[in-house]
Amino acid sequence: MPYTKNLSYSVTICATLLFALSGCATKRVPPTHYYTISSVTPVIEKQRVENPRFDTLRISTAHSSRMNESTQIYYQNKNFQREPYVYSRWYDSVDTMMQNKLLTAIKSANIAHTVLPAATSADTTMVLETDTIEFIQDFSRGGKCVAKIAMLATLIDNKTGKSHGSRLFRAKKPCRSYDAPGGVAALNDAANTITLELIGWLEETDGGN
Repeated sequence: MPYTKNLSYSVTICATLLFALSGCATKRVPPTHYYTISSVTPVIEKQRVENPRFDTLRISTAHSSRMNESTQIYYQNKNFQREPYVYSRWYDSVDTMMQNKLLTAIKSANIAHTVLPAATSADTTMVLETDTIEFIQDFSRGGKCVAKIAMLATLIDNKTGKSHGSRLFRAKKPCRSYDAPGGVAALNDAANTITLELIGWLEETDGGN
């Protein structure tokens, strides 16, 4: 009889452990997917100038928001609340990805002999200050979902501090799907538009040469 009781007790323990383990197996956390804003801007070569407009140009971020410093992907709901996706993130911060995109585009378009990032200690003749005001997937307009980017760009003489011009760029693109991948694709489209327009503006702006 003691042996039977011990056997029954062991079977009960094993069954309990198996049930617990099976429960853990069915509650796996989904993997986090990482996305980026491509540093490559399509057709940028068509805007390439023969003679650079500036000698040296540094790109800096004039003002960085908490959202743009993080790697979370944000969307705006119908109540104008901004929330991050749980299992989708940017590979890098928005500010860093946009700076890399502009660096690549300015170099590809031959806007300056030398293009430098914000962190450089080298002296430059001109500074392009950028402020990404909006970078969001927007669900607030009823059944429509769009990606929106707004960026303020200011060109400054690094020697005198004089502004050579400032412009607010805006781009809005429809999302192909109402989820993180759809938002990321549309934000990439909007970033391409912003970049091409900014390059065109730099080509026309007085560089003080």
